[in-house]
Amino acid sequence: RGQFEDRALGRVPGDPGRAMTREIQRLAGAMKARTWLLGTAGALMPFVGLFGTVIGVMASFRAIGESGQGGFAIVSVGISQALIATAVGIAVALEGVVLFNVLQNVAVRLGRELTMLVDELGELVDFERRSRAGSPQQ
Repeated sequence: RGQFEDRALGRVPGDPGRAMTREIQRLAGAMKARTWLLGTAGALMPFVGLFGTVIGVMASFRAIGESGQGGFAIVSVGISQALIATAVGIAVALEGVVLFNVLQNVAVRLGRELTMLVDELGELVDFERRSRAGSPQQ
C-alpha cells in the first residue's frame, strides 16, 4: 500500500499504473487459485461414485459365486451399495461444480470491478499530478 502511494505521489520512481495492474493480477490469481480444489472434486467425484459402483457389482457377483445361486436376495445388497456410491458421487460432484462456477464468477466480477476502480484511481492521480504541476487540465 505505501509503495503504491509513494509512486502515485511521485515520491519514488515507478509507474503507479503498472503497480496497480500487478496488484489486480495478484488478487485475481489468489482468488482463482483457491477454487482449484472444488474444480478437482467436481471432476473426480463421479469417478469415485463409479468406483463404488464397480465394487458393489463385484460384491454381488462374488455373493453369487460363493452361494452358487442367483436371485434378488443374493445380489440386492451389492447393487444397493453400488447405487448409493453412485448417487453420493454425483451429488458431491454437482455441488462442487456449482460452487466452483459461482466462485469463479465472483472472482471474474471482482477482477473487473478492481480494474475499473484502478482506472478511475489512475485518472485521479493524473489529475492531481497535473494540478500540482500547474499544467493545463485535459
